[in-house]
Amino acid sequence: MKYPLLIILAVLIGLAFQLRNHATQTNEQSLQRTLAGIPTAMPEPEESKDSGDALDSAFSGDPKLNQAIATVRELSECLAKDLCGQKRDPEHPYFDPHHTGAHRKLNHALKFLKALADEDKLGLNSLTKEDLKKTLAVQNEDTQILSVQLWPHLGLKTADVEELLKHADTMMERALPQYYGTLLKETAHVPDDKRQVMSSLNRLLEGDKINSIYEVAAHLQMIHPSKDDFRDLVQSVCHIQKDPQVEHNWKMIRYQLQIYSRAHGYEANIDAAC
Repeated sequence: MKYPLLIILAVLIGLAFQLRNHATQTNEQSLQRTLAGIPTAMPEPEESKDSGDALDSAFSGDPKLNQAIATVRELSECLAKDLCGQKRDPEHPYFDPHHTGAHRKLNHALKFLKALADEDKLGLNSLTKEDLKKTLAVQNEDTQILSVQLWPHLGLKTADVEELLKHADTMMERALPQYYGTLLKETAHVPDDKRQVMSSLNRLLEGDKINSIYEVAAHLQMIHPSKDDFRDLVQSVCHIQKDPQVEHNWKMIRYQLQIYSRAHGYEANIDAAC
């Protein structure tokens, strides 16, 4: 009976892959209909290439700046409205509303714009802060990270810091370390702005979103807190140690804090710091 069972299992796995592929194709067709009004000169991203070299190759010659910005504006708006027409097919369960073809195309355009910005080639009066407000609201980790990374290239004033901090509660967990890391780096020489950022981060750590707290603790190298800032962050998570409902999470969070602490010569006894 062993071999017939293996054959049946193989057939079921094959059917599952076929159903997933069909669902993906259906949503891609829907997305293409939505994108019909976007200039088509902007090259399509290749699934197997996601490096800076691939982007340079795809956009060699004419940088297609207008097409990239048009794509960012169109997709950020239609994703907010109705996921650009993409939806779950009742017959096929494989659909993640936070990671669709539209998100992939949007992130491709944002990566291109960031590559230009990193080389000071983005230009004035192209991408705007209003554009980035909309992309920050998109519920996709890479979209949010790219949006935060692009904002300083447009100038970061106190009003901008305040605007960015309004998005703290809607940032996805994986985007949080890069979000706070970028803001702290950009406000390092503006004490009042930095205090606002640290206050926001401490409020997050004092809250009850355990997964978000762990994500920050596990990626403190992206945030680079000073010794004093680190001590404040530890104080902000001490409530987990004392709450019987979530204290089982304390060990894994404490472990991540200790890794950063020892790597930078800070206080290694996190329990004592609480």
